[in-house]
Amino acid sequence: MMKILKLVFCMSISLACISCFNITDNKEETPTDKFQAVVNPTPVILGNDSDEHGCKASAGYTWSELLGQCIRVWETGTPVQYEDTTASYKKMVYAIFNADSTQVEIMSINGEHPILTQQGSEKQWVSGDKKINLQQTEQGLMLTICK
Repeated sequence: MMKILKLVFCMSISLACISCFNITDNKEETPTDKFQAVVNPTPVILGNDSDEHGCKASAGYTWSELLGQCIRVWETGTPVQYEDTTASYKKMVYAIFNADSTQVEIMSINGEHPILTQQGSEKQWVSGDKKINLQQTEQGLMLTICK
């Protein structure tokens, strides 16, 4: 009786294993049969992401309106840390100064790059609408944005 149970058990396992395999004709499978290649009609070329000014974002370049060229903000700019009262964290932005420091472009404020002009003292720059103010202090550059 025990031999019959073992035989039935082995046959059940064998049948279950065979049913898991897709048995078709005996042709050999090629790699392309197993894995269908997905062909993109417009291949993506790394570094082929120039914007309207020719700046390659994938290489870290962005257009500076003030300087009139593609720059990497962390190489050209001066870091400015400010606290956004609408967020629960501090944001890092960069100040890009022109040659004589009479104007400064603030990079990375909600995707905009406002240009500030020097006002009064040598250590203060203000936007045209007076809502953005940059000051040089002993602690560094301090950015204030009025809503």
